[in-house]
Order: sequence, then C-alpha cells, then structure tokens
Amino acid sequence: MFVLIRYKIDPDPLTITNWNQEVTFETTVCNNGPLDANITFFIQNLAQTIAWNILSVECIETTGTIFCGAINITINDIFWVSDAFILPVDATFTIRTIAVFLEPDCSPNTDNNQVLVRSGVNVLEAGILDSNILNNAQNDSVLLPPTSACDFVNLNVTKTQISPELPDGKLPNNPI
Repeated sequence: MFVLIRYKIDPDPLTITNWNQEVTFETTVCNNGPLDANITFFIQNLAQTIAWNILSVECIETTGTIFCGAINITINDIFWVSDAFILPVDATFTIRTIAVFLEPDCSPNTDNNQVLVRSGVNVLEAGILDSNILNNAQNDSVLLPPTSACDFVNLNVTKTQISPELPDGKLPNNPI
C-alpha cells in the first residue's frame, strides 16, 4: 500500500559530514492503494550519544489530491512527526528536513561517528492491512568525524561490616 523513499541528498551520503554542517533529507511517501488511509509519519535520530538540531521541515511537493497545507508537522528534540491525516490513493508528498548534528564532548571510542536516522509511516486504521510493511520505514546513516574518547572509570567497591561485629568463625553455624 505505502512506499516510503528517503534520501540524504546533501552532503553526499558517501562523504563524512562535518559537525554543525547542514544535512538535507528528502522523504517521499506514496499511497499505492487500493484505499485512502489515515496515516502519520515521522523522521527520527536514533543515535544515543549524538544530538541533532532540526532547523526546518517543509512539504516541498505533492501529487494527486493531497496538498502541502493538509500536512502539519510537530518538531521535537529527537524527531518530528506529522498529525494524522488522510492520504488518498495515488497521492504522494515530499518533505524536506534540514538538520545539523551537534558534536558531543566525547564518544565511546575515537572512530568516526555514525548516526542512524529512521523515517516511517504508520497506518492508523485497524481495517487496512498493508501487503508490504517492509517499505513503510527506511534508515539512513550519517557519517561524522571522530571525537575524543570519553574517560572510563574502573570502579571497585569494597564493603566491610564493622558493627555489629562479625562472628569469628568458631560457632557451629559459621565454621570458617
């Protein structure tokens, strides 16, 4: 029923993106039918240690009987999400997202950093079953420069009981 296509279009997906460099994603969603469907969709930064700042999200193109004005988007810290709306059969829309990735103070190692960005479509009607749910979500990765490694602490704890005093081991129930 749905096909979701997302491309990281700038900078080139095969190059390392600099910290705070604008990254542009374009997401196209198509309803191949046979039914109109109530949907919502999103794009999300799945990196645990690398934050992003979403600079803008805008509908840039539609086909069929959907218009950009019908799509409302809410931006949160790690994702944006659309309000629910009806996507007619044979309609498509394309959303452009511009974000920057913020350099963390450190990372688990000194390798290049990789961020996974996921987008997806959710059908909000129990009576509609999508014949191919594998094309309702897509992942992209963004390769970022290394950062210094975080300091790790090898923490050991020793606990000694001083009161009440432990048995000296001479009792029958404590032979040590």
